[in-house]
Amino acid sequence: MGQHKIAVVSGSPSGYEMGGTTVVLKKKSCASCRCLLWTLFAALVLVGEALLIFFLIPRDPCISNKSASTSITSFSAAPTPSFVATMSIIMEVYNPSYVQVGFADLDLKMYYAADGTQMGTVQAPMGISVPGRGSQDLTVNVNMDSSQSPAWAPCASDMALKSRCLVKFEGTVRPRYMGYTLPQVAVSFQQYLTR
Repeated sequence: MGQHKIAVVSGSPSGYEMGGTTVVLKKKSCASCRCLLWTLFAALVLVGEALLIFFLIPRDPCISNKSASTSITSFSAAPTPSFVATMSIIMEVYNPSYVQVGFADLDLKMYYAADGTQMGTVQAPMGISVPGRGSQDLTVNVNMDSSQSPAWAPCASDMALKSRCLVKFEGTVRPRYMGYTLPQVAVSFQQYLTR
């Protein structure tokens, strides 16, 4: 095989002669490297923001009725059914967020489940913080006295005839995160008041 000699072309430091052909060498552009670096940087920023949104934005908690018990202080079936009782409700507060979320006051309304008549309200200061992806029990004691309101009369009659009355609870709880109050979360469940 023949050998090709390469020599620098006189007067042209960027060109080479190869078998009578002049090869011109071009310098690599730094602009394309910078563009690639900026693209990678922007992609990393977008991924970082997506991760922050996923892990730091709080999600709506789940509040469910775990159990309940009733303590009857007094009950009278005649001449007018009446009772005084305390219902102890244990609710489970689950925080699906990846950050700790606090909970302010719990506001509930009590209804006679059969026809939706409002019988009273429950306001309980929660003052608890639930860790991320964790749960915590909350106990709420509800004092009931059927003689205080005629709205309790149907429930008192059920207690006299059926030994129980179905009470519906509906309301809201206000989560707090980093000093800010978040939108209210609805709470709804039913529970039998039994004697």
